[in-house]
Amino acid sequence: MVYPLLPSFTTTKELTNSNSKLGFINQAQIPFPQNADELTDAIQVCNFSKFGKVYINFTPSSSAAVAELDDETIDSILKLLNNGAAAIITTSKVGALIKAKIPNARIVYQVGSIEEVSKLEDGQASVVLTGADVVVPSADEVSKVNNHGKRLIFIDFTSVSKNLKKSAIDSVSSGLIPIVSSANLTTEYENVTDGVIPAVEFLTPLLKSDRSDGLFTTLVTDENNQTLGLVYSSTKSISEAIKTQTGVYQSRKHGLWYKGATSGSTQQLVSLDLDCDSDCLKFEVVQSGTGFCHLDTDSCFGVNGGLVKLEKVLRDRLANAPEVD
Repeated sequence: MVYPLLPSFTTTKELTNSNSKLGFINQAQIPFPQNADELTDAIQVCNFSKFGKVYINFTPSSSAAVAELDDETIDSILKLLNNGAAAIITTSKVGALIKAKIPNARIVYQVGSIEEVSKLEDGQASVVLTGADVVVPSADEVSKVNNHGKRLIFIDFTSVSKNLKKSAIDSVSSGLIPIVSSANLTTEYENVTDGVIPAVEFLTPLLKSDRSDGLFTTLVTDENNQTLGLVYSSTKSISEAIKTQTGVYQSRKHGLWYKGATSGSTQQLVSLDLDCDSDCLKFEVVQSGTGFCHLDTDSCFGVNGGLVKLEKVLRDRLANAPEVD
């Protein structure tokens, strides 16, 4: 299950230069490149796994621009898709023109309301609810068209200022993924200025716990998806993890647990995810030091084997290779 937020950046350079802290969300939206230099930058971002899924917003400003969907534009779209862009976000009309030239193109269609979703020819395609007066549909309305959760339904708030925070977070509870300008997002969670929304607040409405202490079961993995251990999280610890971009959990006895604070085996936060039922949180981290376990092993389930173990051995040998005179 993806993080329920799609940060939108006004330029590709804004994504790479000033908002890398939002990388843990593992997806982003950037505008369609307008020249060769911007195309090169966009391709590099799409290829760079740090940003996860990169969606390209392609919204021609006029009907004339739609008619001029020339070979150069199609070639740029093809290059972006071939280099890892998650999809092109555009209107159904432009999407049809792209599909005519690139039949297997990944398109996310812009629609004006939830009612328009069922009218799309592609019954599997993801969509974006967009418009200056976009209305947040109910969870029941969303469930009727989301193909049992297989179809992603975004809702665009980049042009919304009034009641932005309430509307965006309410949309998460309805099963939507809000698109919010990166300028209105922060990894902080205390003393936040008006008009800015803590990124953690998009995740917490979905979390479920059946524990009496309200803690959330949390699986910790490395960047190879190898299990490191099972821990617990609280709203506070998740907020701290996002703020510090590190592994922070909730000890049932000692409060906040900043992994590696005493042992030196710290963690760099890569991404946060939920399972299909939203009752288990997943931390993907880069583990340093002797490993995750207090027994100085990679994992609390023992030493990793296979290719992961081989990679670690090779990295260790490279780092500690003797110097030759």
